[in-house]
Amino acid sequence: MKDLLLYLWKSNQHYAMQLLGDIDEGRLAEQPVGLPNHPAWTIAHLSVASNYLLVPALGETPMDLAGWDQKFGYGSKPLPDRSAYPSKEELIGIYTEQHRLVEQGIKSNFDKIIGVETPDESMRAYFPTLDKMVGFMVSIHEANHWGQVCDWRRAIGLPNVM
Repeated sequence: MKDLLLYLWKSNQHYAMQLLGDIDEGRLAEQPVGLPNHPAWTIAHLSVASNYLLVPALGETPMDLAGWDQKFGYGSKPLPDRSAYPSKEELIGIYTEQHRLVEQGIKSNFDKIIGVETPDESMRAYFPTLDKMVGFMVSIHEANHWGQVCDWRRAIGLPNVM
């Protein structure tokens, strides 16, 4: 199971870097009609999800991302203002570090959380156990958001990367 999770996690990161690679810094917060989840918000949102859900669930120490949860976490709204987001370099750096922390946690601690009840009662209805939450977040959650960026790329005239 760990090997599969690591494969999916690394594949999502590789796909993300392909999707982000040729996007100009100034276009990261554009919102074509019907596609509000632009790349700047997406990478920040996925970093927040990793930092506040996956990293602690896997026994690792979260990064200090003060204010990011409110701006980019669950229920946040993507803004079309590029200045509302860190630089592309910073966003990719934090996302990359989150991937490193989660990969380390999966390797070291995944076996320890199998069958462990999700401590947050509000999340338990979706993810009864921590291993199920980790499985969902490293696969479906990430892939869903990167698929939105793939649609966003087409909407602004950039080519597909796969």
